[in-house]
Amino acid sequence: MSSPPIRDGVGASELRLPAGTWPSLLAFLQLQFPAIGVEVWRSRLQRGLVTDESGRTLDEAAPYVAGLLIHYYRELPPEPVIPFEAQLLYQDAHLVVADKPHFLPVVPAGRYLQQTLLVRLKKALGLEQLVPLHRIDRGTAGLVLFSADPASRGQYQSLFARREVAKTYEALAPALPTEQFPLLRRSRIV
Repeated sequence: MSSPPIRDGVGASELRLPAGTWPSLLAFLQLQFPAIGVEVWRSRLQRGLVTDESGRTLDEAAPYVAGLLIHYYRELPPEPVIPFEAQLLYQDAHLVVADKPHFLPVVPAGRYLQQTLLVRLKKALGLEQLVPLHRIDRGTAGLVLFSADPASRGQYQSLFARREVAKTYEALAPALPTEQFPLLRRSRIV
């Protein structure tokens, strides 16, 4: 079992089909994702954008098989262009560090696929295996660390899991009415 190829910087989504009886895979997809519409699913199936776990292309006549793992590619209407660019600060065989601007999502989600830091970096650097080691909110600017090497990825991920990496947030705000500057506020978000 292998993962489907990266397509235009974005990997396929995957879904394990739940227990149930539907007359076809298309009928299930139509009910599972009502906002997408049957014609969009029909088009994806006809263009080979839905596969099973062995990479076999599924078509419109594919039966529903509970437990089957399927892969499909998301497609969105034209995304709003986010005009802010990230700055690459560091890159080696294991890590990539980028300074993410405000309003740029880190990973594909919602209405953004291409207009994300991850996809932009994959395309710019030619690194299909790039994975963020942490995330910051879309509205937050700051440094984001990425793993470039699947062999060492777990070691870096475990640093975050064990809370051995500390993040510091700084906020710009209007001047305080007192002479006390800079004001340092410490809190822990849980």
